[in-house]
Amino acid sequence: MENLQVNEGKECVRVVEGASYERYAIGTHVITNGDNIIDVVKKYAVPHMQKNDILFMSEKAVACTQNRAIPMDTIKPRLLARILVKFVYRSPHGLGRTLPETMEITLQQAGTLRILFAAFCSAIGKLFKKRGIFYAIAGEAVRAIDGPCPGALPPMDRCVTLGPENPEKVSKEISQAIGYDVAIIDANDLNIEILGFSGKKKQIKLLEEALRDNPLGQGRECTPMGILRKVEEQECAMHHIFVDFEMNHIAGQYEEERSFSKMEIVEIGAVMLDEHYQEISSFQSYVKPEYNDKIEKQCTKVTGITTETVADAPGLWPVLQQFLEWCGNEELTVYAWSDSDLQQLKREMNLKEIECKGLHRLCNNWVDFQRIFCDLLGIGKRVALKHAVNAIHSEFDGAEHDALWDARNTAKIFTLSKNETEFHRIMGPVIEAFKPAAPMTSTLGDLFPDMAKLLERN
Repeated sequence: MENLQVNEGKECVRVVEGASYERYAIGTHVITNGDNIIDVVKKYAVPHMQKNDILFMSEKAVACTQNRAIPMDTIKPRLLARILVKFVYRSPHGLGRTLPETMEITLQQAGTLRILFAAFCSAIGKLFKKRGIFYAIAGEAVRAIDGPCPGALPPMDRCVTLGPENPEKVSKEISQAIGYDVAIIDANDLNIEILGFSGKKKQIKLLEEALRDNPLGQGRECTPMGILRKVEEQECAMHHIFVDFEMNHIAGQYEEERSFSKMEIVEIGAVMLDEHYQEISSFQSYVKPEYNDKIEKQCTKVTGITTETVADAPGLWPVLQQFLEWCGNEELTVYAWSDSDLQQLKREMNLKEIECKGLHRLCNNWVDFQRIFCDLLGIGKRVALKHAVNAIHSEFDGAEHDALWDARNTAKIFTLSKNETEFHRIMGPVIEAFKPAAPMTSTLGDLFPDMAKLLERN
């Protein structure tokens, strides 16, 4: 049992839509092309698995057994690869495609013309603040290419790794061999993608939320697979926390800081509901920005917050400490309207070097309720909070873009969604109106399906 563990900095339990899931990482030997992935799974994972468990595993582990890890010293980058890397964004979170060797493999996999076209479209997209266009055109095979990770165990610290071949097929083959559902994931500390899953498609969103913080780790853990296990319901207090941030731009002279985050939090508002969905407490505090000595006019116009409002307010870390104390130690789930507040918090924690287990606990139990609401309606596009409140035949309580009132209105929609009968009575006509019409024949979306999804999201 010694190879079953919870990696440092990760939590064992994560709450997804009110249900708790344990995530255990499994240590193995360094997997190579000499291994059979099914044999590895049977040796290390199966002895620990219980009924209804899901095995999740790193795409790198599968790719290595398929001989898809390419040593850096065998790659000879062409001149074009060396030129293109000069224009690649150097993220503070990893090497990405900033190495000529990684770019060379990218060119080989997708073709020179396709990569040049993707790079051109990406540059145009940035002018309109659209991200993800490069990968939408270059394709999933390119997205799955990983450069060498300096913190990884040898030999992966000196290899460019292609994505696994036929991950959907492989997940089903492993599942058939061991008798449990299997997911092959491409995850890092920022994002996750399910490349292959042997179970029901409706479980994929659950997997994404339950594994979003990458419990397998991204360094030298040597835990390429893990077990997801639903915790049986127990009688315990459950708090539902609804949070909203208001933000102000970081001033232009802080170029280095703006590479981490363009904005700073200037107000935090939240309400707490008990297990019966009744409001029991609220929290509100302004935050003094660190990288702008004034509140921008646009921020004041939208939120009403002025430079004077935050002049005597505490900085972000003291406010977050107060917020964590207010949250308490009970089991909780954090909800926000969209994923943007969570990403903003992570960016500022990184920028301001805030490291706190309590904050990681909140991030690991964070739910994008806007997405859940849109899924309930069966619509692909995101709906603004004001329009969602109107859709449930209600008035917006308080002022829009006031952090506390935004959180409270999100909680109001959530509470209605938990009353299935009343929700469908009110929202039935809306759900019917958004049901898709008969599908069209061939479109541009058929040629670039990933790009079509991206544009739909935006």
